[in-house]
Amino acid sequence: MSKYSQYRYNFTSSVNGLADINKTLLLLKNAMNKRKEPVPKHIGNQFYNIKISNEMEQVARKYYDVALQDLEVANIIPTNWIPTYNELKKIAETADNND
Repeated sequence: MSKYSQYRYNFTSSVNGLADINKTLLLLKNAMNKRKEPVPKHIGNQFYNIKISNEMEQVARKYYDVALQDLEVANIIPTNWIPTYNELKKIAETADNND
């Protein structure tokens, strides 16, 4: 593998990792909003939104884990610069609906 190909791969992996961190943050924000929404009357299950938001958080966790792996492999952006999953959850909780 040429040096060019190696750098290109590393930069692409870094960008993909940051995109997955962004997806994680968006999913956590959407899960928080879904948890607050009233359950539609035709559903009848009062825990429906909680179940959906929990599933969204599980998907967000998977995106986060994949993002960290991409960033570790690329070795361009230090992973200690990336907030932990729980820190991202706290950031999502402070988000406005306009964000």
